[in-house]
Formats: sequence, structure tokens, C-alpha cells
Amino acid sequence: LFAETKTTNKKLQNSLTSLYTHLPVASDGDVPEPKHYLTSAIRSHFDRLHACVQALESQKQLIQHLLQHEAPPFAIWNQEEEELAIMNSSFTRFWNQYNPDGDSQPTLTGFLSFAETYLENEDKSIDRHILNLASNEAPVFYNIQIPHRGTVHYFQISIQALSDNSTTFPGYLISFNDITEAKQLE
Repeated sequence: LFAETKTTNKKLQNSLTSLYTHLPVASDGDVPEPKHYLTSAIRSHFDRLHACVQALESQKQLIQHLLQHEAPPFAIWNQEEEELAIMNSSFTRFWNQYNPDGDSQPTLTGFLSFAETYLENEDKSIDRHILNLASNEAPVFYNIQIPHRGTVHYFQISIQALSDNSTTFPGYLISFNDITEAKQLE
């Protein structure tokens, strides 16, 4: 038990210092010195576990902020069922604003059909081979134009496969950027 605690403490400390150069210190007042070394090791282990929880919570808040407020609209679909797995609030706003059918969560095929309706070049269609993309392939790009409230909005859609040996989540990442201003300048 002592050896396991000591090894885990070292791993936790190394992981924490790789995340933070200065760890926040929680002050619980004066902590009495333990009478046994094993008690001290266990206490140290729990302190590092609490520091890890705080570090993960800080990372989670940062990532949530970046995904919800700083990232362009994106959604991730599960490859097997083609169901929506993750979407940020920018995607939700886009979908609610431009989707004429009012579906709350599109399937992958439903979203591709929606995008195909608004492709910039009428003779193009979204090639369904993109559903067989490997994760190491470059993303596929399409430009769409959506008429909305008397104006036309232009978006560039990026479609990329997601899967690698470290995850068990095969899926597709679709993100898009508003290129309306660039198109209007052309």
C-alpha cells in the first residue's frame, strides 16, 4: 500500500507540474503533523488528488469557454449511428437561424443534405465518399450560400473524419466559417 501510494503521488505530482507551473495552494489552516509515515503518505496522496481535481476543473472551464464562445460553429457526429454527439452553442445558433425545417438535432445525413441544398455551385453535390474518409486525410471543404432575410450569407464547411488509435470514438467533425464579408468584397 505504501509503495503504491508513493508511486501514485509521484505520477500525480509530475502530471500536475506539467499542467501548471504554479499550483494553487489550498489553505486548510494548521494541519497537525501525523504520527505515522503511512498516514502522512496517504494525506499527501489525498492532497494531490484534490489538486488534480482543481486542475481538471480549471481546464474544463477553459475548454468550455473556448468551445462555446471562441470556436467557430462545429458539430461532431458519431460514425456508427450518424447521430449528433457534440455541438457548440455557435452551431446551435447557426442551425436554429438557417434551418428551414426546425429540426433540433440533425443527423449527419440530414446536415449534409441541408448543406447540399445551398452549395455555391449548382452543378456540385457533396460527395458521399467523405463518409469513408480516414482520420489522417485532409479535411474536405465546401462553400455554401444561404439566403436569409433578404441577404445571402456565405459559409465554408470543413468535413474531417475523427478516429485514431487512442480514442474509441469514430466520427466526423464538421465546422464552418462565415465568409460573407470576403465574398462581398469579391
